[in-house]
Amino acid sequence: MSERLHNLPQCPSCGHRSSRVVLTKDTINSVYDIVRRRVCKNCGHRWYTGQYNEKSLAKVQWMDDLIDLTFPVTTK
Repeated sequence: MSERLHNLPQCPSCGHRSSRVVLTKDTINSVYDIVRRRVCKNCGHRWYTGQYNEKSLAKVQWMDDLIDLTFPVTTK
């Protein structure tokens, strides 16, 4: 999953958490992998948010007192 600091982005102008996406772009050679243009449903302010792609894991490991389970991650 992608890393999120909050469940919903907050408008930088009024602080409202209800917005809609008006544009989504994949980026090349940027800080973010995906950039979204948002508009606040409360005040109409527009701003950008950025998102990183998920990171691939070499393996997943669960440990408890009795058992150690290691599963290799398979790709399709």
